Amino acid sequence: MNWSGNPSKNKYKNKKITVYNIRFDSIAESNRYLILRSDQSKGLIINLDLQPKYELQKKGVNKWGQKYREITYTPDFQYIKNEVLTVEDCKGAKSEGYSLRRRLFMKKHPDIKFLET
Repeated sequence: MNWSGNPSKNKYKNKKITVYNIRFDSIAESNRYLILRSDQSKGLIINLDLQPKYELQKKGVNKWGQKYREITYTPDFQYIKNEVLTVEDCKGAKSEGYSLRRRLFMKKHPDIKFLET
């Protein structure tokens, strides 16, 4: 709810949807899940996982005693295809924070294939 008492609108105007008791942030993400689930049943991919969390930077304190939070990246999907670990993110609108996390992820994990759909 916003301050006026009216329901808040989604910032990116995507519609949340539930498929197989899994809540997705958008219809596009749920459709991609159905495709990946089908691919897994056909043996094209294995170990499909949703919302895996990667640590990009540990929380800590700098030399002046200032604390900083950890930075994490959570892609929509992770799976193995042709023996290659792959992470995938369904994106419509790309936030500034997402772009930074994506670059940090790709630098820290160069052996993981990154896809954006």
